[in-house]
Amino acid sequence: MGTNNAEFPPYANDADDVKLVPLKIAVAENKWHEKLAVENPGPLPVLYKLKATNNKRCLIHDCAGLIKPKDTVKIMLESTDEQLKTGDGLLLVYTQYTAVTGNQPVNAFVAWQRAKKLDIVTKTKSIALVKADK
Repeated sequence: MGTNNAEFPPYANDADDVKLVPLKIAVAENKWHEKLAVENPGPLPVLYKLKATNNKRCLIHDCAGLIKPKDTVKIMLESTDEQLKTGDGLLLVYTQYTAVTGNQPVNAFVAWQRAKKLDIVTKTKSIALVKADK
């Protein structure tokens, strides 16, 4: 079971959760480019990382970072040379993060290493990747 601390505060039960647009991404069978918008409507920054079920079939640009309060990030997704398979998708892993100092950029990789070491409670959302209708 995970823990929380001042650097990674827990979500309140009534907290505004991140919002994803779209919830399902329909892609063409050949080359495709899509955007996933992740909105943080809450009062605290959110540390996120986006994972693919198979990195050989979906390339994620800027797969980890920080979303400021009341802000949205757009994550670029791109096809690779391999076709999507049934069950392919994306998983957004996120947690609130307060160790932000001024305008200094956050090293998401280092922050996630700390979160893992501290066994921090995280939340997840799934995004399906499906083949578009012809």
